[in-house]
Amino acid sequence: MFTPDPDKLLEAIAEALQTMAFVTIEPLTEPVPAGERLCIIQTFSGPVRGQFQLDAPRALGALIAANLLASEPDAPEAQAKAEDALREVTNVTAGLMLRSLCGPEQMPQMTVPIVTTALGRDGPGTTGCHVSLSAESQPVTVTLRMCA
Repeated sequence: MFTPDPDKLLEAIAEALQTMAFVTIEPLTEPVPAGERLCIIQTFSGPVRGQFQLDAPRALGALIAANLLASEPDAPEAQAKAEDALREVTNVTAGLMLRSLCGPEQMPQMTVPIVTTALGRDGPGTTGCHVSLSAESQPVTVTLRMCA
């Protein structure tokens, strides 16, 4: 049985954000405020199956895109790439997490991350973990759900 570990999930999102997007993380000290947030969901199947979810403000996606494009977060090109940037962070984080959970020889197949406004929900037979953090002062929640 594969058991999700919140510490490993935190390590995976920290590595993805810091290495690929030059974004530092800190503990989240305030409740997640209301506002325009994007929910990125990526499912996986194989030796393990489930769903990986990243919930973050569009502003974080624009900041990540700006870092990669060497521009400013309010630049039109960074704004246009905000969703893609968050999808890529989701994909990299999910890959890192699943590799640490399953090992390279049992790596599940992952779908392309999708952007939605609906948050995923735990269902019967689901185990998981989640972490909340601040990435450049933007609240982020990352959730891993695994089906039995």
